[in-house]
Amino acid sequence: MIKVKAKLLRENKVLEITLDDNARVIDLIHKLGHTVEDVIVLKDELPLVEDDILEENGEYIIMPVASGG
Repeated sequence: MIKVKAKLLRENKVLEITLDDNARVIDLIHKLGHTVEDVIVLKDELPLVEDDILEENGEYIIMPVASGG
């Protein structure tokens, strides 16, 4: 098991999340109740793709996707 920190921008809070070893970005997104269409996950200000492996004690920003017309 690994622990990561997820900073939720919309909710303005930080959560510590426990996931399985070799958890991917998609696993974190689903654990938080979102879909890949709803949010973008950033680490060190860089966007991650859903198949990227999460790092133990990593800090990730969960940013809502904004669209307009």
